[in-house]
Amino acid sequence: MSSNPRRLPAVLTFSSRNLRDDGAAVALGNNVPHQNIDAGTAVLRLRAFGRIPAVELVGSDALMYLGNSHCKLAVQHENGRLFAARVPEAANAAAEQTPEEIVAFLEGEQATPSPASRNAAPKAVRPSPVKGRGRMNSRGLLVALAVVALALGVYRFYPDTPAGLAMVRDPAKIGRLHLQFNGRYGDEAVEGSTMLWVENGRLVVYAAGKEALPGEARLDASYRYGLHDDGRVALVVANGAVVESARDGSLRFNDAAYARNAPR
Repeated sequence: MSSNPRRLPAVLTFSSRNLRDDGAAVALGNNVPHQNIDAGTAVLRLRAFGRIPAVELVGSDALMYLGNSHCKLAVQHENGRLFAARVPEAANAAAEQTPEEIVAFLEGEQATPSPASRNAAPKAVRPSPVKGRGRMNSRGLLVALAVVALALGVYRFYPDTPAGLAMVRDPAKIGRLHLQFNGRYGDEAVEGSTMLWVENGRLVVYAAGKEALPGEARLDASYRYGLHDDGRVALVVANGAVVESARDGSLRFNDAAYARNAPR
């Protein structure tokens, strides 16, 4: 007989917010209560969550929670990728993970719950797929939007609704706003100047150059639409920054303005 003890299947805790019970579709107001599931079921639900079209998730605040007796992770879907952060999310950075990596991380923690492993973060996020190098020349935008965590490709979960804004949740209205705002903003003629690329709930900040999307992306995050009382539209970025729209079609952040270019 082997002297090695047989490892029991991992039992994980699961709950979700604004998702169907199986995680395969957005269901506003449907909150799945705490339940125990096995690792295989957890992977299937995470895969289903990751397959939801990004446009359907805009403004939904959909989340999954997975954990064990030692830690709990909050999982959010951002632009076709899953990001996991230890709970409480406000105190921990989120990292890109596959469903298998999320479950393996929890299984490993359950098997070896040492203090060092309990304090370890999930695997570091991979760098942005946008290639090349570029220099930002708008320090105000860089400081506020591309803080150290975001410069490394790490995302925070959506904050509470900013004061003075009502978030847009109607899918039809969100679609119309995508058509209105999708495009590039900034002066492409100035090499290295800051550019914004807005597309269907995704905001990329990069430096202008000769390519269509040159330079290393300094920010690649999702955003939601918010409305001021007077009807003005704002883009609420995942890190809490608010980019305002102007009557001339430009986007503004603090004292920096980015003129609208041709839609992308």
